[in-house]
Amino acid sequence: MAAFLHRRKKKKVMVALLVAAIAILVIGGSVGAARRARSSSSSSSSSSASSFSGNYDITWAPDHVDVIGHGQEVDLRLDRSSGAGFGSKNRFLFGQLGLQIKLVPYDSSGTIVAYMLSSLTDDRDELDFEFLGNSTGQSYTLQTNLFVSGKGKREQRFKLWFDPTADFHFYSFVWNPFQVIFMVDDIPVRVFKNTTDPYPSTKPMGIYTNIWGSSSVDWDHAPFVASYRGFTIDACQYSETSPDDCHDTNSQRWWSSLEWNDQLQGNLSFVRRNYMIDDYCSAYESPPLECTTNS
Repeated sequence: MAAFLHRRKKKKVMVALLVAAIAILVIGGSVGAARRARSSSSSSSSSSASSFSGNYDITWAPDHVDVIGHGQEVDLRLDRSSGAGFGSKNRFLFGQLGLQIKLVPYDSSGTIVAYMLSSLTDDRDELDFEFLGNSTGQSYTLQTNLFVSGKGKREQRFKLWFDPTADFHFYSFVWNPFQVIFMVDDIPVRVFKNTTDPYPSTKPMGIYTNIWGSSSVDWDHAPFVASYRGFTIDACQYSETSPDDCHDTNSQRWWSSLEWNDQLQGNLSFVRRNYMIDDYCSAYESPPLECTTNS
């Protein structure tokens, strides 16, 4: 009887996930459409978005990094001796920067896969995706955070509506003078609008990702592997000799004219209503302005 009830409960969970996935597909984001429309009608001033070796360097534990298929895919390994990481050769100011990631399967509790943009300055600007490992059979938690001029503690957490270990999914930041959008498969899960001061608009940021383990990792299950492909850099590459180029609102750069709209708000509201499990704004009796403008 217990086994029957477990199977029935599991079936209900799978059906709920399927319904949610269909809803997510139906509401699909306008960002992807804007990107495709712009790219088909005009040339882009963005950086190349192809090979790993042309755009990234291994920044941590080369012996724990496997580059596969001439850089089409990269695996980062975590074991008792080390984690691993890589970062972009260049820095960027505005655009879409993303990676396809397949997360650590099975019992990944205590592992953290981080993907971020950061200025790496003392008063850093930084945008974070952190994937918090889980026990076998439980949902992954996606934690997002944002630092502006060194100030962080803006965590929001979500349960993903799919199994991020079964296949690759696209995680990206769409960043322009109007807002920063945190995207999962072109669906917005978070927005930070340029309605409060400060806003991350002056410090170019590099792309960084790594895998590491907390004290709760069960090392008997190591090595833990996170896989990457689809190294997307559709953005303005920053140059010290021409620092103002990326602020040019050139219409050929599709991201420059992308403003927040009703479709994006509808998608975001759906995700927040169904999948958000923690929001830093709830800790305030009188939330800061950014909490009301970005909800």
